[in-house]
Amino acid sequence: MAAIEIDQSGKWEAHTHTVIGVGIGNSSYSALITNKSKNAVQGILGKFYQEKNRSKKQLIIRMFTYSVFLSIRDLTRENDSILIDQEYQGNECAIRDLLLYLFRRFTPHCLSPNSIQFGLVGKHCPAHIAAHETFTYGRDPDKILKFEDYAELLDRTEEIRKKAFLKRKQRNESK
Repeated sequence: MAAIEIDQSGKWEAHTHTVIGVGIGNSSYSALITNKSKNAVQGILGKFYQEKNRSKKQLIIRMFTYSVFLSIRDLTRENDSILIDQEYQGNECAIRDLLLYLFRRFTPHCLSPNSIQFGLVGKHCPAHIAAHETFTYGRDPDKILKFEDYAELLDRTEEIRKKAFLKRKQRNESK
């Protein structure tokens, strides 16, 4: 069981790149999301959210959560604990629920709701150092998250939603 810490430098809603820092023990890892990739993802998700009359804040929360998932999905194992820095206070339940859904759908293992916690990731933690150094000092990221990474996730999520919608529709028609 590993304790994974997550920190972000450069908020999703800022007009600059964003870095997700991940710390596992004394090791650190960073994932860079360029402003170009952010704009492309926001363009696709933004249209969907406008159609559903959802707020821009909900869109930002979803994009942050997708970024966290894409940053840690290959590093996480069953029974790991995850501490996410309080970037978007008041939205912890939405972030946790979406992360649990993504892990269930896109990885061979599931996480328990109690394994995802929110708190302060200190300035001396590997996650913060990785995010800060990559964002501020140009340290090379370990991974660059591109539009294609998000598109794969969005396509599969939409495919799952469509199947669920069709099942509900068939059930309602048969009643």
